[in-house]
Amino acid sequence: MKGHFKLALAAMVAVFAGEAWLAAVRPITPAEALAYDRFVRPPMRETLHQPSRNPDVLYTLLEKRSVRLFRVSEFSIRLPALLAGGWYLWAIRRLCRRWVLVVALAAAPLAWQCFSTANGLGLALALAAWALEAAPRKLNRAGVCLGLAVAAHLPFAAGAAILSAIIVWRNFRWDRAVEGFLIPALVTCFMFLVLPFSLAPETSSAPPVLTSAQVNGVRAAVEVLRRESGTKAIRVRASAAVAPVLSFYRSRFRLASWQLSDGGADYYVLAESGAGFTGQGQLVVLHRDGGIVLAR
Repeated sequence: MKGHFKLALAAMVAVFAGEAWLAAVRPITPAEALAYDRFVRPPMRETLHQPSRNPDVLYTLLEKRSVRLFRVSEFSIRLPALLAGGWYLWAIRRLCRRWVLVVALAAAPLAWQCFSTANGLGLALALAAWALEAAPRKLNRAGVCLGLAVAAHLPFAAGAAILSAIIVWRNFRWDRAVEGFLIPALVTCFMFLVLPFSLAPETSSAPPVLTSAQVNGVRAAVEVLRRESGTKAIRVRASAAVAPVLSFYRSRFRLASWQLSDGGADYYVLAESGAGFTGQGQLVVLHRDGGIVLAR
């Protein structure tokens, strides 16, 4: 059993190291850039009035804190997810007695990349694992953990409902399950979600659609523009899909003097398509890479 324990521990360390490496080296994704631009970069008052509701309220709060402590970078916005990954690994080690299950459950999230991407799924999984670990001996703690899991990633509500049914069924005493588990779970979830959901408008907003090559193209355009203009005050216009990624890199490289404009601009960062240049007149192309064009 000592050898099996070492194998399970080695697998967990390897998984955590792999997640940390991915969190550090992967380029920003359009979804991460959109979430940062809408819910992390603005002050809290503006965040609550975004045109679409935030599905990862608890994760966004942790992401705001991480960015404030470690400045804006791909790694800092993913740090809460990475720490949740370590917390998840610790939970499954306490839950599982067989080393084979520990290895399988540790490696499974690698396929989803939920601990190396800036969204609340990894945090929700970690909190759900600790809810299972706490039940049925500590129902209050299990309920709070499950409520926080839903606050971390709202689509996890369906999985949380299934886990709740399992925990209540195993507890046998319905009155104790309701008072000690279900009520804490609902109250915790309600506390985090009621204000953001009540203030956000009910207008739908589709996320930007960019490929990985286009995201890299936006970063390359920013690098060219930094060499061209430095920190000089300029107006930059971007297409709807490009704007969140451009906004992230503006914060990433501390280019506060760059103003993102909806009208006339000194420079344009657009997707390389006919639609992207509509209404822009005759533009001089300065750089083209990955389907993204920098022009003036």
